[in-house]
Amino acid sequence: MERYASLIGVVVEKLGETYKDLKFNLNGLEGILGEHGEEERTSIPELITIRERGMLMPR
Repeated sequence: MERYASLIGVVVEKLGETYKDLKFNLNGLEGILGEHGEEERTSIPELITIRERGMLMPR
């Protein structure tokens, strides 16, 4: 098991980086949606896509 310790460490580190990147992107998408009113969020195709595919909480 010791011979895999460094590999496991790298995988765990990469998972942490991926999580941080995803969280950063999700926060950015939420910020974009937050700049628009409900009417815009439900009528502009790009905002609908962000909301649906980003799995963001409805506002």
